[in-house]
Amino acid sequence: SGEHIYLSNEQGVTQVFKASPKKLEIVARNSLGDEQMASPAICDGRIYIRAAKITGETRIESLYCIAEGMKPLPKAASVPPAASSPVSGKPPAEPAK
Repeated sequence: SGEHIYLSNEQGVTQVFKASPKKLEIVARNSLGDEQMASPAICDGRIYIRAAKITGETRIESLYCIAEGMKPLPKAASVPPAASSPVSGKPPAEPAK
């Protein structure tokens, strides 16, 4: 929205600030996942946030869409575990043919 500034940190926390030159005012603080490595994107009244959840050595990324009065979207197909990147930084193994 035009009255707010959205800022995410690497720990998965997005903070919402009121856009004011007079004082810093935190409106909200929310956490999605364990990590966020991308800035929130705003389009057509919706906020898109990419976040990751880390379980053991597996990193699973999700894309969240946040909007006022939005109806739930149909559930998307799951990404197979082989397509997820391990936390070690090594590329995922090639799928068997």
